[in-house]
Amino acid sequence: MQLEDYIEMINYLLKNKNKCHQEDMRQDLLMFLCEIFKKLENKTVEPKNLRNYIYICLKNESIRLNKVYTERRALSLNMKINEETEILDLIIEKDTRSYSIEFYKVIKVAKSILTSKEYEAVYMYFILGKTQTYISKTLNISLQCLNNRIKQAIKKIKINFEC
Repeated sequence: MQLEDYIEMINYLLKNKNKCHQEDMRQDLLMFLCEIFKKLENKTVEPKNLRNYIYICLKNESIRLNKVYTERRALSLNMKINEETEILDLIIEKDTRSYSIEFYKVIKVAKSILTSKEYEAVYMYFILGKTQTYISKTLNISLQCLNNRIKQAIKKIKINFEC
């Protein structure tokens, strides 16, 4: 088999994966393919068995990489929200006066300024401590939609408490 055949194999494995991760995964799989070739350098293997072996190795590695990249994306979404809440905490502690209002109290007060959907998402995330994955499944929305709702709610809370 030629290198082009293995590249086609990698492209086939990546066709249903998340578009934003495809190029990174393609490069990782090419490096993984090089590692396989190094391991098999001095071994004699029938071409048919070699092709099947490499395909299975690449498939397993693509599954592992997909999980890694999906977890990284979820973590980055969570980190953005955590940064927003830290900013909100700084806004609450103004100048020399320290309100020392805990975040969950702010959210309860904010019920009047948030839509019911925003409040539900913020309440489940910050008060109940549920994961974004759990909340998105419960509310039957995508993770991105949930993230946008929480961000929007935090912006509204920040605007309300800036005066």
